[in-house]
Amino acid sequence: MINLSNLQRIIYGMLAVLLFSCSKSDDNKNDGNYFIRAKVNGELVEFNQTAIANKTTKTITGTAFRNVQNNFPFFSFDIESDNAISAGTFRESNYSYIMIFRYGLGVDELFHSQMGEEEDFLFVVDRITNEVVEGSFQGIIRNAYNSSQSLNVTEGRFLLKVVP
Repeated sequence: MINLSNLQRIIYGMLAVLLFSCSKSDDNKNDGNYFIRAKVNGELVEFNQTAIANKTTKTITGTAFRNVQNNFPFFSFDIESDNAISAGTFRESNYSYIMIFRYGLGVDELFHSQMGEEEDFLFVVDRITNEVVEGSFQGIIRNAYNSSQSLNVTEGRFLLKVVP
């Protein structure tokens, strides 16, 4: 079931995706070195056309698309904390920060990590600088509109260019 907090996060995530995708800045162009990729139910999915991160001391937002002319499909994530974020392990079951991972296939087909009872989604941030954010992730994501539909995300990796 989607509660108001989850619905707000979905809406904020979609807004972040739209803002990143609508930017005309040359900073958002990818030279092919940046990406978010993972196996989704065993099938490799990679987005490397636009793969960028925005960060502040207390937040990291990452987004990657396959096609700059279309918002779908995409991977995106957010990690927010009351304290400074540094390299480390982030689990969905740790409530000292907020994190969400999204996989969007279409307007009516959005999967994210805050659905269901699993609370097992895991992010590991290996490196965070003013130039790049790098790490790994894995866990179960569920359809935002049909929580009985789930996808298993494994072997997730990201290397994202930080943009202002």
